[in-house]
Amino acid sequence: MDVRIGKVGSVYAMTKSGKVRVIGVTDKRRSKYAPDTPTMEEQGWPNYTYYNYTGFAAPKGTRARS
Repeated sequence: MDVRIGKVGSVYAMTKSGKVRVIGVTDKRRSKYAPDTPTMEEQGWPNYTYYNYTGFAAPKGTRARS
């Protein structure tokens, strides 16, 4: 997997196993499943806000936008 866009809960197991890292949450609030992961809006992407608890995941070691 290069990049995945999906519900945070659906990648929760992969995140816990260390296979992926959630690099952004598309809700207005941080996810309870990834509380240390900033929202897309916090990272400067205001047009990537959706309310279905979708997030981005990529292989472990992928850098988030700074």
